[in-house]
Amino acid sequence: MSYGMQFDYKRFIKDVSPRNGESGVSLDKIIVVKFLDDIDADTITPENIILLSLASRKEIPVKYEYDFESRSLRIAPKLSLTPNAQHKLIIRGNVDGIRTIIGDCLPVSFDAEFTTGEAEEMKAPEII
Repeated sequence: MSYGMQFDYKRFIKDVSPRNGESGVSLDKIIVVKFLDDIDADTITPENIILLSLASRKEIPVKYEYDFESRSLRIAPKLSLTPNAQHKLIIRGNVDGIRTIIGDCLPVSFDAEFTTGEAEEMKAPEII
């Protein structure tokens, strides 16, 4: 989704957990994206926060919450993730995507892929 362009996300996104390429991620992992600047809450929408299963090529329903004090977006899958499977988080960029409170936007979409670990004792993820 980044359209092959190189972009230094460190000017916009401070950190993401799990990190791009991480493996062995818990099936009920809450994804955290930390931003450098305050984000316009009106731009945090289901269209701009996407979690995909790369195996099924389907979107995974999520619940999310933005904390202004820490500038952190917490994303929780509504269902447990599939064990030993690749997933992709997409934070939509461009003018229709995530923006700061002063209107700056990601010039391109940000994505991070991770792979879940083995099935553990199956429990529903924490809903935020």
